[in-house]
Amino acid sequence: MRRLPIYFLIDTSRSMTGGKITAVNEGLSAIVNEMRKDPNAMEVGYISIITFSTEAKQELPLTSVLDIHLPKIKAIGWTNIEAGLSKLLECMEAEIVTNNIRLERKGDYKPVVIIFSDGGQSRGDYHNILEQVHARFAKCQSVTAFVATGGQYRSYFDEMKEIVEPKGQVIALDDFDSSTFIKVIEIVSQSIQTT
Repeated sequence: MRRLPIYFLIDTSRSMTGGKITAVNEGLSAIVNEMRKDPNAMEVGYISIITFSTEAKQELPLTSVLDIHLPKIKAIGWTNIEAGLSKLLECMEAEIVTNNIRLERKGDYKPVVIIFSDGGQSRGDYHNILEQVHARFAKCQSVTAFVATGGQYRSYFDEMKEIVEPKGQVIALDDFDSSTFIKVIEIVSQSIQTT
């Protein structure tokens, strides 16, 4: 069966403590609950959650929406988007099944990448891997970065644009709230409809 891989890359640095990380945890739960109401999403939807702060970690390997037990995500450390992007590339390389013409087997649908972050990088340098990131994102169905900076960190918004464009889009927010996750649900739903 073909899968629709949906990768969440989530900033869990100290600046995400409090309401932001609470909103992310609640939002992920709402997304999974909405997907479980859709028979198509239950059939093809697979989610992976990768967090990044000082280091990056795959909190949830690519898992069927039916079998997901969401981890509780906590915020601590510095913002290292390079570590997060590196882990994302590593996980996508290991988990996504590609077409195999010789075996006449279709691979997974083009993946969806959704990024949540709230501020500028304080560790690492994503420019070191930007070429690989762009090559991988070019193979994605969609890439969307939600940046909640409350109007600050304009340079970080521009950095995120550099990371996700030309394939993706950046959506600037004052903060993460329920409307953020309604937009994410719309993106996921549109992706599922194209499968």
